[in-house]
Amino acid sequence: MVNFNKFAIDDTFEYYKNQFYKILNLYEDNDMYGYMYAIRIYTELEELPELIPELNDNYKFVIVLDKLGIILNGLISFDTPLQLIKNHTFESMNLLDDIRGSIE
Repeated sequence: MVNFNKFAIDDTFEYYKNQFYKILNLYEDNDMYGYMYAIRIYTELEELPELIPELNDNYKFVIVLDKLGIILNGLISFDTPLQLIKNHTFESMNLLDDIRGSIE
């Protein structure tokens, strides 16, 4: 098991914030393969509690996964309004900051 220190946790959460932003850009660009990228990020996030046990009972983390699921569905169909995708993206990024602050 990996022992995450404060800097590793900061870097990890910053990485995932950047991935949400990249997924938003894929949606804005109507990238027909963007959903594949979002699936990879979703899978990584699902497994993150194995590395950071504090995430196991964190309701904000569950909300982030739910929001990413909505974004993912939008990338599959492209029928979700852009503003909704943006809202979920930026709310997720803010939640990741909140989660990071609660772990430190």
